[in-house]
Amino acid sequence: MYGSWATSAAAQGSGGSCAAGFTVVDVTGAGTGMLQGGGGTGINANGDIVGTYVTTSGSVLNLAHGFVRVAATGTTTTFDAPNAGTNKNEGTFAVSINDSGVITGVSSDSITAEHGFVRAADGTMTEFDVPAAPTNVTHRGTSPTSINASGVITGMYETADTVRHGFVRATDGTITAFDVSAAGTGLTEGTIPLRINAGGDITGFYVDASHLSHAFIRAADGTITAPIDAPGAGTTGGGSGFGFGGTIAVGIDTAGDIAGIYADTNSVYHGYLRTAGGTIATFDVTGAGTTGLFPGTIPTSMNPGGDIAGFYADTTGINHAFLRNFTTTTITAPLDAPNASKSGMFNGTVPFGINASDALTGLYFDANVVLHGFVYGASASAAAPIFSPAPGTYPPTQSVTISDATTGASVYYTTDGSTPSPGSGTTQLYSGPIMVSSTETINAIASATGCANSSVATATYTIAPAAATPTFSPAAGTYTSAQTVTISDATTATTIYYTTNGATPTTASTVYNGPIAVGSTETIEAIAAATGFSNSAVASATYTLNLPTPDFQVSVAPTTLTIVAGQSGTATFTVTPENGFNSAVSFACSGLPSEATCAFNPTSVTPNGKAITSTLTVTTTAPSSALLSLPEFSQPFAYAALVPVLVLLLAFTVKRKATPSFKLASLLLLLAATCILASCNSGTKTVANPGTPAGNSTVSVSAATSGAGAITHGATLTITITE
Repeated sequence: MYGSWATSAAAQGSGGSCAAGFTVVDVTGAGTGMLQGGGGTGINANGDIVGTYVTTSGSVLNLAHGFVRVAATGTTTTFDAPNAGTNKNEGTFAVSINDSGVITGVSSDSITAEHGFVRAADGTMTEFDVPAAPTNVTHRGTSPTSINASGVITGMYETADTVRHGFVRATDGTITAFDVSAAGTGLTEGTIPLRINAGGDITGFYVDASHLSHAFIRAADGTITAPIDAPGAGTTGGGSGFGFGGTIAVGIDTAGDIAGIYADTNSVYHGYLRTAGGTIATFDVTGAGTTGLFPGTIPTSMNPGGDIAGFYADTTGINHAFLRNFTTTTITAPLDAPNASKSGMFNGTVPFGINASDALTGLYFDANVVLHGFVYGASASAAAPIFSPAPGTYPPTQSVTISDATTGASVYYTTDGSTPSPGSGTTQLYSGPIMVSSTETINAIASATGCANSSVATATYTIAPAAATPTFSPAAGTYTSAQTVTISDATTATTIYYTTNGATPTTASTVYNGPIAVGSTETIEAIAAATGFSNSAVASATYTLNLPTPDFQVSVAPTTLTIVAGQSGTATFTVTPENGFNSAVSFACSGLPSEATCAFNPTSVTPNGKAITSTLTVTTTAPSSALLSLPEFSQPFAYAALVPVLVLLLAFTVKRKATPSFKLASLLLLLAATCILASCNSGTKTVANPGTPAGNSTVSVSAATSGAGAITHGATLTITITE
């Protein structure tokens, strides 16, 4: 659902004006292709909006990013959630912002698994997952949908079997899962919370086993009211196309009234308002049609006072925004953003958020089906004042400042519980920090020329003694080995929160549950919180670790070998790591006697926190026997004896009167004699191999790493060769 509503923002126009009208919001770098671009998804009392936009870079299409646009300046800041993916249809989807500027949304990681995130007003990002939610299943996981003024978040999580469940996340990070008892447990069924009000009441809808939708309300104490069905709602589940069957709720105001949509038996949509007393009134925008992608009237959000924003499709299927006043029931329509398309399947102006001053945010489609964000100021009210620090429990004395997003606004306040009214009663003009030394509630409004007075902003400061500052053991300092750090606190029943990333700890930081392993230079910061106490001062401890250089030692056993020539001997070389050494070590040997070789098995080893061995095998060579040749002194004698015979044979063979048979015999004898002489002249002689010589040798073995900073160590082995 998040990818199809991705949005954008690079401010156009000013953010502090009270004048009604549309301001286009496009983020620089947003994609400009069909169904690319971006828009607003939430708006707070100050007129600040949050949203999502998509970029296209090279082969990466539709990568989502979050943005926040500050109304007072019109400036836009983009951001990405921790661990958000960087490929197609992945990234960051921002969905809701509260009056303190805290944002929640969904990040889709590198496998498109979904995770919740919170972005504090200072930009600090925290990722979270519902404990029962999968974290490694495509398109499943944790999906926040709304955050209230106190920072409490609601949303849904989807398990691997596509069943949806509700959750609420408290400001301290505690997560409570819940389900409407009648919710189905089949594919795409279950409980889907959509909005939470300032008091912690939640509304949304659930899908039953027949795939029919019903609205529900979950009170802050966990009590669930369900089913809530609008009169005239169809009783067949599913719907067609993008549709649904039944009733859903999309907004809840401070009083507990809810607004939503229902689909009739013809799958045409209508709006409804259910008061906290249970009375339901349905409504339609005049001119709403029964055709188009979303036929009829579709509320999308509700502000704290009960005013409703939404859109409707006219008789030609074109979408227009509308605004319904809670008190008068008057509907203002059509509201069309400039350049909004008036044709095609995706068209028109669609708001997603409305604030206490009836300012709207959302998106519109242009003629090329590109999405653009917008802000619409439907009321001329100044923005509500903002307190710093935020309301809460603090040690004495606190300095409270009040600011306002509307340019040129004056702020008026009271400290006696009354509503501020300029020029009357105990109302004071704010001119500088207010010192709070005891528990106190401050009410404030903003007033500006050309604007109606803002809504009342309230902040309660509970003044209590601070918990003791946490202490660390061992103390901060420089160490030559890894440390195990414990944190303690002198105040009874405290909870300690800490960080190791340089961020100031809060009650949303990691809870200290046991010793912290410090393996490299690191700074730990901690605070203590306890019931009846304000949070402690921040304690900080830096541990500088000067760890010895990783190294290893090599040894051999046995240190001497006696080997009979022609046989082999083995020795074991042991590599023992020191100071965390864990690199590959290779072996080589030198100093072997002749006719001997060495081999290691394995040829290299890598210690994994413990000693490891390699076996050296030394192989020797045995002496070999020889063939004897004719004595050299017999060769001249052979020549002397055979030469006369050769002469005689030659003489007889050339005599004319010799018979042919005698000549043939003489020639054969001559040939034989010649061979005898040749044999005598080239007698065979083979030289003997003496093998590996007997005696002692010292073999040197080197054990070495490779690359930059290579380390080499050696060991010696004495070898005695015997015959």
